[in-house]
Amino acid sequence: MNNFKEELEKAKEELGLDIKKVEENYDAVVDETGLTQILNVNGKPILFDFGTLTGNSILEVKEQYRKIKRAKAAVLEEFDDLYYMLIAQKVTGISYKQFLDLKYKEYNAIKVAVRDFLSED
Repeated sequence: MNNFKEELEKAKEELGLDIKKVEENYDAVVDETGLTQILNVNGKPILFDFGTLTGNSILEVKEQYRKIKRAKAAVLEEFDDLYYMLIAQKVTGISYKQFLDLKYKEYNAIKVAVRDFLSED
């Protein structure tokens, strides 16, 4: 746990974030606006910058989702895990395929972080 705290402090300095809240269940850090999160994935902190999302970027992700799923696409993308991984790709710059290869606990933490962000009004 001490190593995690050191990495967290280093990440805060590098990113210039004022991080207020630690979510122990997902090894996540959330800033006070909820637009930036750092998730510990495979022992590395990864920045999820939801503040970069725009209406156009959401439409791009939905189009990408439809291209990948084709006829199997859900009527509402928001109910499909792949859609969450595509959003994660958009806010991190890391390929959704890398997220799909993660162990379930880490994969689920990413899915929950994206789902929770998208469900906020």
